[in-house]
Amino acid sequence: MFQDLWRMGLQWDDPLPYELQNKMSAWANGFSDISKWKVPRCFSVYSWGGCRDMKLLCFSDASERAYGCCIYLEIHEKECKKISLVVSRARVAPLKKITLPRLELLGALLVARLLSFVKNALKLPFDIAYSCFTDSNIVLHWIKADPQRWKQFVRNRVTEIQTLTSPSNWSHISGKKNPADLLTRGVSANELTNSVEWLQGVENLEIMDSNTDNGSNDERISHEEEVHLERVRSCQPALLTLQQQTQEQVIDFEKFSQYPKIIKVMGWVLRFINNLKSSVSSKELNTLPVLKSDELKGTNVHVLKLVQRESYHKEINCLIDGKVIPKKSPLHKLSPILDEDGLLRVSGRLEMSRDYTFDEKTPHCTP
Repeated sequence: MFQDLWRMGLQWDDPLPYELQNKMSAWANGFSDISKWKVPRCFSVYSWGGCRDMKLLCFSDASERAYGCCIYLEIHEKECKKISLVVSRARVAPLKKITLPRLELLGALLVARLLSFVKNALKLPFDIAYSCFTDSNIVLHWIKADPQRWKQFVRNRVTEIQTLTSPSNWSHISGKKNPADLLTRGVSANELTNSVEWLQGVENLEIMDSNTDNGSNDERISHEEEVHLERVRSCQPALLTLQQQTQEQVIDFEKFSQYPKIIKVMGWVLRFINNLKSSVSSKELNTLPVLKSDELKGTNVHVLKLVQRESYHKEINCLIDGKVIPKKSPLHKLSPILDEDGLLRVSGRLEMSRDYTFDEKTPHCTP
C-alpha cells in the first residue's frame, strides 16, 4: 500500500484515494487480532543433544508484489514429530519492475541467507540436515546449473546461493503446499492468526523432481524461453574469459582517435566471433552489410567492460565477491555498483530522484 502511495506521488497531507482508504482501514483493524495472537516459542523440551533427529525446512515464494521465505524446524522426539515456525522474512518487490522468475530467485537468495542466520542464532549442529523448496522450476534450473551460464543478475545471486547452500538440497514443491505463499499474496490478520499451517508447517510435503514433466506444453515453452533469456550470448564467453584471465584487449584502442570508429571495428570482430560459433548453415550466419543497432549497443557494453576491467579489475572483483572496496581505491567514495550488464556505475543520493533516468542517476565509471 505504501508503494502504491509512493507511485501516486501523494504528499503527507493529501487525502487517500477511496479504494486505498478501505484497504488501510482493514489493515489497521487487523491489529486487534494480532494483539491476541499467541505464538509458541518452545521448539523442544530437550536440549539439541537430546533430540533424536532434526531438520530445517526452508520455503521461498514470490509474486509481482512481494517475495519472501520462511524456515521451519522439524524435530523427532520419542515417537512424536513436531514442526515449528522459526523465522520468516518478506520484502516488497522493487519499484523497478523485474520479471517474476527473477523475483522468485530473490526469494531463494533470501532463504539461503536466512538459513545461515538460523544455524548460527540457534547454535544448531554444523551438519544439521536441511531442505530448501521453491515452486519455480526456472529458479531450480538456475540454481542447479553453472552460474557462468547466466547473465549478471542471475549469475551473482546463483553464485551466492550455491555458496551458502548445496544445489542438491533444493527441490520443487507444489505452489498450493508452499507456506511461503502467505507472505507474497497478502492475507488478513484474521486469516493469518487462524492458519494452522503457517505456524506448524507442511505435514506431507509434495516434492517433485524438477526434471519431471508436470506442466502443460505452454508452461514448458514459457520455462524454456525464460531460461534462454538469461543465458549469456554465444559471443560473450570468449570475451569474458579474456577479460577475467588475461586482461588483454582484442584491439589496441590507442590506434583510434574516435570512439565511434572503435565501436564499429569491435562490432565487426564480435560478429565474426558469433558467426564462427553459429551453425555452418548459411541461413544462421549474419551477413548484413551494416551493423544492426543491437550489435552496436552490445559492442558499446563490451568496450566499456574492457576499459573498466583494465583500470578497475580489483574493484570489480570485490563487488562480484560481495566484498567492500578498499578505502585506498579512487572509487571508494563513489559507492560503485555493478549493473545487469556487469558495468561499474556510480551510485549516490540521485538514486532517490524520480526526475532522472537510470543512466543519469547512476553514470558509468570511466578512467
